[in-house]
Amino acid sequence: MVAQVPEAPEIERHRAAITRTNISKPVRLAIESSILNQSTTFFDYGCGHGGDIKRLAKQGYNCSGWDPYYRPDNPLTSADIVNLGYIINVIEKPDERREALLKAWELTQKVLIVSSLVLIEEARSGQIAYGDGIVTRRKTFQKYYEQEELKAYIDQVLDIDAIPVALGIYFVFRDAAAAENFRASRFRSNTSTPRIRLSLKRFEDYQEMLAPLMAFYTERGRLPTPTELPNITELQEELGSLRRAFRLILKATNQAEWDLITDKRRQDLLVYLALTQFGHRPRFGHLDSSLQNDIRAFFGTYKQACAAADLMLLSVGDNQLIASCCRQSDIGKLLPNALYVHVSASEAIHGLR
Repeated sequence: MVAQVPEAPEIERHRAAITRTNISKPVRLAIESSILNQSTTFFDYGCGHGGDIKRLAKQGYNCSGWDPYYRPDNPLTSADIVNLGYIINVIEKPDERREALLKAWELTQKVLIVSSLVLIEEARSGQIAYGDGIVTRRKTFQKYYEQEELKAYIDQVLDIDAIPVALGIYFVFRDAAAAENFRASRFRSNTSTPRIRLSLKRFEDYQEMLAPLMAFYTERGRLPTPTELPNITELQEELGSLRRAFRLILKATNQAEWDLITDKRRQDLLVYLALTQFGHRPRFGHLDSSLQNDIRAFFGTYKQACAAADLMLLSVGDNQLIASCCRQSDIGKLLPNALYVHVSASEAIHGLR
């Protein structure tokens, strides 16, 4: 039950700070997504007790933080990655809430991480309605957003399209091309580099040199352009060309496995492009160069890629096609009326074709 507050209460914002035993989920997701790494700078805006920056510093990250109560004398520092972790939901004044979001964005050079509590349960007893949120027994304020409400708020204040990465957690990119590259990467299914099946002396002589090319093809499903592989000059000098180098790889591995990787990456790209229809499909020139190269390699032109993606989207309404794909799936458990797939294997499901 939520009671109505009789008069303006005294809000103790600092009491909302949590003493953490592990890195917070928003920061952990940034690390897992390769957004945050040891070559980027990190600033925690409203760091509370400083648990995240202490743990990151121990792991060799270049990080710092500021908090109006616990670390008020620390400087506000621009950084590649800025974290606004569960801050806007504890600020009771809407104008100050907006100011905090804008200030964090001002400090952001690459990606802003915004997180907030979301409305997932009934209000508990002892909570008092105040403004657009509630006052807890600990005299802290909490604004419970709905997931889409939080996105709409971030988008409206920053005039940008925030990307949801988990419940109540959004990444906001400075660079539009980097944002699209991140979106596309989230649809990239897991796969592994094909195993070496034949012992060939020539391949073994160049195996270390060929490893970056094999890793690139596993990630992108295609050969790299001249600017996408660090050791391309060395490969060309020793083996003549990238195609000759890859032919040597094919002799020592199973070509069918590489073909499957190409097919998976093409399907991943189609899924990404199909889903852009529900938002704002970016112009080709606004895409990251790696995505542009993927499209050229798999489809020839952006127009052809989008047309293929739209056809895939239309196939969602084809029950016979869905049933056929379910029967052919080597993932999950097929029952007479449904295909059951564990969430951990969802990325391995093939797209409709």
